[in-house]
Amino acid sequence: MRYDAPECIDEGRDTSEQLSAIDSPLSGIIQVEIASGDRASLRAAVHRLVRLIQTDPNKTRLDRLITRWLKRHLQRLGAKIDLTPVHSLSRVSQ
Repeated sequence: MRYDAPECIDEGRDTSEQLSAIDSPLSGIIQVEIASGDRASLRAAVHRLVRLIQTDPNKTRLDRLITRWLKRHLQRLGAKIDLTPVHSLSRVSQ
């Protein structure tokens, strides 16, 4: 991930298990990045991320931002699916 903020986030610092214990959207995003090489792990990480979005007080804004990020992330990975109609992770997962 690219960050414009001067702070740096070490994506490899925590294992997926350690990230699972942290209920924050950022931990969910990092878990998606870690799981990107394995389809089953990626699916589980996205489902967890959706759950985290749905319980966040800013869920509408987060859903929009994270959905946009995930679409770009999957394109960078070479996903062979059309994600153009996807505008909400929360609605897709229902």
